Amino acid sequence: MHTYKQSKYQNTTQNIGTGGEIFMSEFIKNKGYLIYKTNIRKIGFEIDIAAYKRIGDDFLDIRLIEVKTRSSPYKVSLSDLGLYKKVSLYIRNKGIIARDIVELVNKTQGVVCKYKISIDLSIVTSFTRGKVKSFVISKYYKDINLLM
Repeated sequence: MHTYKQSKYQNTTQNIGTGGEIFMSEFIKNKGYLIYKTNIRKIGFEIDIAAYKRIGDDFLDIRLIEVKTRSSPYKVSLSDLGLYKKVSLYIRNKGIIARDIVELVNKTQGVVCKYKISIDLSIVTSFTRGKVKSFVISKYYKDINLLM
């Protein structure tokens, strides 16, 4: 089980969400991904985390991650949380983000020819022990765009 502890955020809905996103960013970095950007705002939607990992000399694994943080264990179906609309916006706009990431990698690390974009969903649960808030991944769905 992966946990992240933090105590600098007050217990508000926005700060619980921010804590969950920080936790997920650290988790994905520990899996070898580099964070391209967080909280990317585009017209009509926001991407919580855009990350990538270079595989071999000419391939990028790009992940657009939606993080949903709850303060109690939460059963989720993909029809909950307004995800259909958000994922359809991700799908329509993922090429813009991918192009930006590929251009960055081309400039800094050399040429990339191929890439795969995945749209993932992370359900994070926060809980408090004393004055310290902790986070744990309750569920991680890879490639939710394929499930829609």
